[in-house]
Amino acid sequence: MKRLFVVFLTVLLAAGAVFALDLDHFTKNFDNAEKWQSSLDELEKLLPQAASGQEKAEVYWRMSLFACYIGSSQEKTADKRVWYEKGIDYAQLGMEADPTNRSCLLWHCACIGRDVQTKGLSSQLSGVDTMLKDLDRIINELGNTDYSEAWHALGEIYWRHPFKSTSSAVSFFRAAIDTIPKGEVRVVTYRCLAEALYSRNWSAKKRVSEIASMQKKWNADKFKNTIEKYSVYEGKNGSSVKPVWTTVTLADMSDRQEAKVILSYVKLLYERSGVTGSTEAKDYQEVLDLLAKW
Repeated sequence: MKRLFVVFLTVLLAAGAVFALDLDHFTKNFDNAEKWQSSLDELEKLLPQAASGQEKAEVYWRMSLFACYIGSSQEKTADKRVWYEKGIDYAQLGMEADPTNRSCLLWHCACIGRDVQTKGLSSQLSGVDTMLKDLDRIINELGNTDYSEAWHALGEIYWRHPFKSTSSAVSFFRAAIDTIPKGEVRVVTYRCLAEALYSRNWSAKKRVSEIASMQKKWNADKFKNTIEKYSVYEGKNGSSVKPVWTTVTLADMSDRQEAKVILSYVKLLYERSGVTGSTEAKDYQEVLDLLAKW
Protein backbone atom coordinates (compact mmCIF):
# COMPACT_ATOMS: atom_id res chain seq x y z
CA MET A 1 0.00 0.00 0.00
CA LYS A 2 2.92 2.27 -0.73
CA ARG A 3 1.99 5.95 -1.07
CA LEU A 4 -1.57 4.99 -0.45
CA PHE A 5 -4.14 7.54 -1.34
CA VAL A 6 -1.84 10.42 -2.31
CA VAL A 7 -4.20 10.82 -5.25
CA PHE A 8 -7.07 12.08 -3.13
CA LEU A 9 -6.80 15.82 -3.74
CA THR A 10 -10.44 16.86 -4.42
CA VAL A 11 -13.60 15.52 -2.79
CA LEU A 12 -17.07 16.82 -3.62
CA LEU A 13 -19.25 18.39 -0.93
CA ALA A 14 -22.39 16.58 0.14
CA ALA A 15 -25.09 17.11 -2.47
CA GLY A 16 -27.47 19.92 -1.63
CA ALA A 17 -25.71 20.99 1.58
CA VAL A 18 -25.36 24.73 2.25
CA PHE A 19 -22.53 25.86 4.54
CA ALA A 20 -21.72 29.19 6.15
CA LEU A 21 -17.97 28.61 6.03
CA ASP A 22 -16.00 29.09 2.81
CA LEU A 23 -13.83 25.99 2.65
CA ASP A 24 -13.33 25.62 -1.09
CA HIS A 25 -10.22 27.81 -1.13
CA PHE A 26 -8.30 25.13 0.81
CA THR A 27 -8.41 22.90 -2.26
CA LYS A 28 -5.59 24.81 -3.95
CA ASN A 29 -3.37 24.06 -0.92
CA PHE A 30 -3.78 20.29 -1.08
CA ASP A 31 -0.82 20.02 -3.44
CA ASN A 32 1.25 22.79 -1.86
CA ALA A 33 3.43 21.46 0.95
CA GLU A 34 4.31 24.96 2.12
CA LYS A 35 0.64 25.58 2.93
CA TRP A 36 -0.21 22.36 4.77
CA GLN A 37 0.55 23.50 8.32
CA SER A 38 -0.96 26.97 7.93
CA SER A 39 -4.08 25.47 6.34
CA LEU A 40 -4.46 23.05 9.23
CA ASP A 41 -4.06 25.88 11.72
CA GLU A 42 -6.66 27.97 9.90
CA LEU A 43 -9.14 25.11 9.80
CA GLU A 44 -8.73 24.54 13.52
CA LYS A 45 -9.63 28.18 14.14
CA LEU A 46 -12.70 27.83 11.92
CA LEU A 47 -14.10 24.83 13.79
CA PRO A 48 -16.00 26.85 16.44
CA GLN A 49 -17.79 28.65 13.62
CA ALA A 50 -19.18 25.45 12.10
CA ALA A 51 -22.95 25.72 12.45
CA SER A 52 -23.89 22.04 12.09
CA GLY A 53 -22.57 18.51 12.29
CA GLN A 54 -22.34 18.45 8.50
CA GLU A 55 -20.22 21.58 8.46
CA LYS A 56 -17.96 20.31 11.25
CA ALA A 57 -17.39 17.16 9.25
CA GLU A 58 -16.38 19.23 6.21
CA VAL A 59 -13.77 20.98 8.35
CA TYR A 60 -12.55 17.79 9.99
CA TRP A 61 -11.91 15.83 6.80
CA ARG A 62 -9.75 18.65 5.47
CA MET A 63 -7.85 18.71 8.76
CA SER A 64 -7.36 14.95 8.44
CA LEU A 65 -6.07 15.36 4.89
CA PHE A 66 -3.50 17.98 5.86
CA ALA A 67 -2.39 15.95 8.90
CA CYS A 68 -1.92 12.91 6.64
CA TYR A 69 0.14 14.91 4.17
CA ILE A 70 2.26 16.49 6.90
CA GLY A 71 2.90 13.03 8.31
CA SER A 72 4.02 11.74 4.93
CA SER A 73 6.57 14.55 4.69
CA GLN A 74 8.27 13.67 7.99
CA GLU A 75 11.62 11.90 8.00
CA LYS A 76 11.33 10.05 11.31
CA THR A 77 8.86 7.19 11.73
CA ALA A 78 7.83 8.41 15.17
CA ASP A 79 6.94 11.82 13.74
CA LYS A 80 4.98 10.23 10.93
CA ARG A 81 2.93 8.24 13.43
CA VAL A 82 2.11 11.32 15.49
CA TRP A 83 0.63 13.06 12.48
CA TYR A 84 -1.17 10.00 11.13
CA GLU A 85 -2.79 9.48 14.52
CA LYS A 86 -3.90 13.11 14.49
CA GLY A 87 -5.39 12.54 11.06
CA ILE A 88 -7.24 9.47 12.30
CA ASP A 89 -8.61 11.45 15.26
CA TYR A 90 -9.76 14.35 13.06
CA ALA A 91 -11.53 11.98 10.68
CA GLN A 92 -13.13 10.13 13.59
CA LEU A 93 -14.48 13.39 15.01
CA GLY A 94 -15.86 14.22 11.59
CA MET A 95 -17.54 10.81 11.35
CA GLU A 96 -19.13 11.40 14.73
CA ALA A 97 -20.36 14.83 13.64
CA ASP A 98 -21.79 13.49 10.38
CA PRO A 99 -21.80 9.68 9.93
CA THR A 100 -22.75 10.08 6.26
CA ASN A 101 -19.73 12.19 5.29
CA ARG A 102 -17.83 10.01 2.83
CA SER A 103 -14.74 12.23 2.90
CA CYS A 104 -14.27 11.67 6.63
CA LEU A 105 -14.57 7.93 6.07
CA LEU A 106 -12.08 8.08 3.23
CA TRP A 107 -9.48 10.03 5.18
CA HIS A 108 -9.94 7.85 8.23
CA CYS A 109 -9.12 4.96 5.91
CA ALA A 110 -6.19 6.82 4.34
CA CYS A 111 -4.55 7.81 7.64
CA ILE A 112 -4.89 4.27 8.98
CA GLY A 113 -3.30 2.99 5.79
CA ARG A 114 -0.34 5.31 6.19
CA ASP A 115 -0.03 4.60 9.90
CA VAL A 116 0.07 0.80 9.61
CA GLN A 117 2.78 1.02 6.97
CA THR A 118 5.10 2.16 9.75
CA LYS A 119 4.27 -0.92 11.86
CA GLY A 120 4.55 -4.70 11.74
CA LEU A 121 2.62 -7.21 9.64
CA SER A 122 -0.02 -7.95 12.30
CA SER A 123 -0.84 -4.25 12.60
CA GLN A 124 -1.02 -3.97 8.83
CA LEU A 125 -3.48 -6.85 8.61
CA SER A 126 -5.75 -5.43 11.32
CA GLY A 127 -5.47 -2.00 9.73
CA VAL A 128 -6.66 -3.36 6.39
CA ASP A 129 -9.77 -4.76 8.10
CA THR A 130 -10.60 -1.30 9.46
CA MET A 131 -9.93 0.32 6.10
CA LEU A 132 -12.23 -2.13 4.36
CA LYS A 133 -14.97 -1.33 6.88
CA ASP A 134 -14.65 2.37 6.00
CA LEU A 135 -14.85 1.59 2.29
CA ASP A 136 -17.76 -0.80 2.86
CA ARG A 137 -19.59 2.05 4.59
CA ILE A 138 -18.83 4.45 1.71
CA ILE A 139 -19.81 2.12 -1.13
CA ASN A 140 -22.14 -0.58 0.17
CA GLU A 141 -24.03 1.36 2.83
CA LEU A 142 -24.01 4.92 1.48
CA GLY A 143 -24.11 3.87 -2.18
CA ASN A 144 -21.26 6.04 -3.46
CA THR A 145 -20.47 4.12 -6.64
CA ASP A 146 -19.37 7.36 -8.33
CA TYR A 147 -16.56 7.93 -5.83
CA SER A 148 -13.31 7.49 -7.75
CA GLU A 149 -11.13 7.81 -4.64
CA ALA A 150 -12.88 4.92 -2.91
CA TRP A 151 -12.43 2.60 -5.90
CA HIS A 152 -8.77 3.61 -6.09
CA ALA A 153 -8.35 2.80 -2.40
CA LEU A 154 -9.87 -0.63 -2.89
CA GLY A 155 -7.58 -1.20 -5.86
CA GLU A 156 -4.54 -0.35 -3.75
CA ILE A 157 -5.60 -2.71 -0.98
CA TYR A 158 -6.37 -5.63 -3.26
CA TRP A 159 -3.18 -5.10 -5.25
CA ARG A 160 -0.78 -4.63 -2.35
CA HIS A 161 -2.30 -7.05 0.14
CA PRO A 162 -0.78 -10.54 -0.10
CA PHE A 163 -4.13 -12.25 0.52
CA LYS A 164 -6.20 -10.24 -1.94
CA SER A 165 -6.56 -10.38 -5.74
CA THR A 166 -4.66 -8.50 -8.45
CA SER A 167 -7.50 -9.21 -10.87
CA SER A 168 -10.00 -7.57 -8.51
CA ALA A 169 -7.56 -4.67 -8.13
CA VAL A 170 -7.58 -4.19 -11.91
CA SER A 171 -11.38 -4.01 -11.85
CA PHE A 172 -11.37 -1.49 -9.00
CA PHE A 173 -8.77 0.68 -10.76
CA ARG A 174 -10.83 0.61 -13.96
CA ALA A 175 -13.86 1.73 -11.95
CA ALA A 176 -11.75 4.48 -10.36
CA ILE A 177 -10.70 5.79 -13.78
CA ASP A 178 -14.26 5.65 -15.11
CA THR A 179 -15.47 7.81 -12.20
CA ILE A 180 -12.75 10.48 -12.20
CA PRO A 181 -14.60 13.84 -12.29
CA LYS A 182 -14.52 15.55 -15.66
CA GLY A 183 -11.58 17.88 -16.08
CA GLU A 184 -9.37 16.27 -13.45
CA VAL A 185 -6.08 14.52 -14.18
CA ARG A 186 -5.14 11.78 -11.75
CA VAL A 187 -1.89 10.37 -13.02
CA VAL A 188 -1.49 7.99 -10.10
CA THR A 189 -4.74 6.14 -10.81
CA TYR A 190 -3.75 5.45 -14.41
CA ARG A 191 -0.27 4.46 -13.26
CA CYS A 192 -1.65 2.05 -10.67
CA LEU A 193 -3.90 0.38 -13.24
CA ALA A 194 -0.93 0.03 -15.58
CA GLU A 195 1.24 -1.47 -12.84
CA ALA A 196 -1.49 -3.88 -11.74
CA LEU A 197 -1.97 -5.03 -15.33
CA TYR A 198 1.77 -5.43 -15.83
CA SER A 199 1.93 -7.50 -12.65
CA ARG A 200 -1.07 -9.67 -13.60
CA ASN A 201 0.50 -10.35 -17.00
CA TRP A 202 -2.35 -12.12 -18.79
CA SER A 203 -1.96 -12.93 -22.47
CA ALA A 204 -4.56 -11.63 -24.93
CA LYS A 205 -6.04 -15.11 -25.16
CA LYS A 206 -6.39 -15.46 -21.41
CA ARG A 207 -7.91 -11.97 -21.16
CA VAL A 208 -10.69 -12.97 -23.56
CA SER A 209 -11.48 -16.06 -21.50
CA GLU A 210 -11.27 -14.41 -18.08
CA ILE A 211 -13.16 -11.25 -19.07
CA ALA A 212 -15.92 -13.42 -20.57
CA SER A 213 -16.19 -15.22 -17.24
CA MET A 214 -16.35 -11.90 -15.39
CA GLN A 215 -19.02 -10.61 -17.77
CA LYS A 216 -21.22 -13.62 -17.02
CA LYS A 217 -20.88 -12.98 -13.31
CA TRP A 218 -21.57 -9.25 -13.74
CA ASN A 219 -24.71 -9.92 -15.78
CA ALA A 220 -25.94 -12.65 -13.42
CA ASP A 221 -25.77 -10.05 -10.63
CA LYS A 222 -25.69 -12.60 -7.81
CA PHE A 223 -23.52 -10.62 -5.42
CA LYS A 224 -23.92 -9.97 -1.74
CA ASN A 225 -22.91 -6.31 -2.11
CA THR A 226 -21.66 -3.65 -4.52
CA ILE A 227 -17.97 -4.09 -3.75
CA GLU A 228 -18.18 -7.78 -4.56
CA LYS A 229 -19.92 -6.94 -7.84
CA TYR A 230 -17.31 -4.37 -8.81
CA SER A 231 -14.55 -6.92 -8.22
CA VAL A 232 -15.50 -8.14 -11.72
CA TYR A 233 -16.12 -4.66 -13.16
CA GLU A 234 -13.58 -5.39 -15.87
CA GLY A 235 -16.12 -7.76 -17.40
CA LYS A 236 -19.00 -5.26 -17.41
CA ASN A 237 -18.78 -4.54 -21.15
CA GLY A 238 -16.85 -7.61 -22.25
CA SER A 239 -13.53 -7.81 -24.08
CA SER A 240 -14.77 -6.08 -27.26
CA VAL A 241 -14.71 -2.67 -25.58
CA LYS A 242 -12.11 -0.08 -26.67
CA PRO A 243 -10.76 1.97 -23.73
CA VAL A 244 -10.21 5.67 -24.40
CA TRP A 245 -6.43 5.18 -24.43
CA THR A 246 -6.36 2.77 -27.37
CA THR A 247 -7.88 2.09 -30.80
CA VAL A 248 -8.00 -1.67 -30.29
CA THR A 249 -10.17 -3.84 -28.08
CA LEU A 250 -9.21 -5.47 -24.80
CA ALA A 251 -9.29 -8.80 -26.64
CA ASP A 252 -6.52 -7.66 -28.98
CA MET A 253 -3.99 -6.78 -26.27
CA SER A 254 -2.13 -8.56 -23.52
CA ASP A 255 -2.07 -7.04 -20.04
CA ARG A 256 1.43 -5.71 -20.52
CA GLN A 257 0.66 -4.24 -23.91
CA GLU A 258 -2.27 -2.34 -22.45
CA ALA A 259 -0.17 -1.25 -19.47
CA LYS A 260 2.33 0.47 -21.75
CA VAL A 261 -0.44 2.14 -23.77
CA ILE A 262 -2.03 3.46 -20.57
CA LEU A 263 1.24 5.04 -19.47
CA SER A 264 1.75 6.68 -22.85
CA TYR A 265 -1.81 7.99 -22.73
CA VAL A 266 -1.59 9.49 -19.24
CA LYS A 267 1.82 10.96 -20.08
CA LEU A 268 0.21 12.89 -22.94
CA LEU A 269 -2.83 13.72 -20.81
CA TYR A 270 -0.64 15.24 -18.12
CA GLU A 271 1.51 17.20 -20.58
CA ARG A 272 -1.59 18.76 -22.15
CA SER A 273 -3.33 19.48 -18.84
CA GLY A 274 -1.20 22.33 -17.55
CA VAL A 275 -1.27 20.80 -14.05
CA THR A 276 1.70 22.07 -12.03
CA GLY A 277 1.26 20.52 -8.56
CA SER A 278 4.20 18.74 -6.95
CA THR A 279 2.30 15.51 -6.30
CA GLU A 280 1.15 15.12 -9.91
CA ALA A 281 4.64 16.04 -11.10
CA LYS A 282 6.10 13.24 -8.99
CA ASP A 283 3.54 10.78 -10.32
CA TYR A 284 4.34 11.94 -13.85
CA GLN A 285 8.03 11.24 -13.28
CA GLU A 286 7.18 7.74 -12.09
CA VAL A 287 5.24 7.21 -15.32
CA LEU A 288 8.32 8.25 -17.30
CA ASP A 289 10.49 5.90 -15.25
CA LEU A 290 8.14 2.97 -15.88
CA LEU A 291 7.98 3.67 -19.60
CA ALA A 292 11.77 3.63 -19.75
CA LYS A 293 11.93 0.44 -17.68
CA TRP A 294 9.24 -1.49 -19.56
